Amino acid sequence: MDRKTSMDSPYSSTSTSTPTFHPFPFLPLELRLQIWESLITPRTIHLRVATFWRTLTPVYRLLVAPAPSSSSSSIPPSPPSFLQSLLLTCHESRAVALNFYQKAFSEWDTDRCGYGYGYGNPPRPRPAHATSRYHWVNWDLDMIDIGRSEGGICYVERYARLIRRLRKECDRTTTVGRQEFREVRDWLMNMNIKVAGEIGECPWAKLREVEVGVKDDAWFPESWRGDGAFVDGWKVEVRGWEDGRGYTLVMERMD
Repeated sequence: MDRKTSMDSPYSSTSTSTPTFHPFPFLPLELRLQIWESLITPRTIHLRVATFWRTLTPVYRLLVAPAPSSSSSSIPPSPPSFLQSLLLTCHESRAVALNFYQKAFSEWDTDRCGYGYGYGNPPRPRPAHATSRYHWVNWDLDMIDIGRSEGGICYVERYARLIRRLRKECDRTTTVGRQEFREVRDWLMNMNIKVAGEIGECPWAKLREVEVGVKDDAWFPESWRGDGAFVDGWKVEVRGWEDGRGYTLVMERMD
């Protein structure tokens, strides 16, 4: 009988560069759980608008996109994620992952039919297809990046009560800059009023961090540079202003 190779076993590693720690299953449960949880790190989920056509009606949908290269974005790349390893390694690791991650951003959750042209949302899909595509999100750690899409906030409003970290981008090709910053400022100011209870409950009450990545020479008022008050209750920091490749405007709640 021929000797079986390592490729014959579904549990053998196919890479000689990654050794297997065989005693791992015999470690105390508490230690194993700590090791699994150490793989949970912040990620950036890049959502971008794609256009599909239903007969003669355009449908706009958010899809997860590859991380942009450093040369095409003012946002630094995210570190590698071990989420897939947690979900697929074994029942124990998957149970840990499910304690920290939830399914979100199904393609059906983010459909907008003829957005901006007077059309309503498309009919909801049948239940069997409602979660055909989704993404795992850790709401405490993950940054939700909606890119440069006009009105991109509307695509993630369904999850407004869960999102804590939000990011978008702008540049000279999509806006003069002034309008973009005014929209962000006004949005945060209105959100503050709602959080205070003056206009009712605010769905964005859990939001704690907003980043705006700005490419090239988009306008930025001198009074907003450095740390300072952007909106009452929010701290502002400008990162990467000196490198000439754009900058990131970081706003964090102070309460």
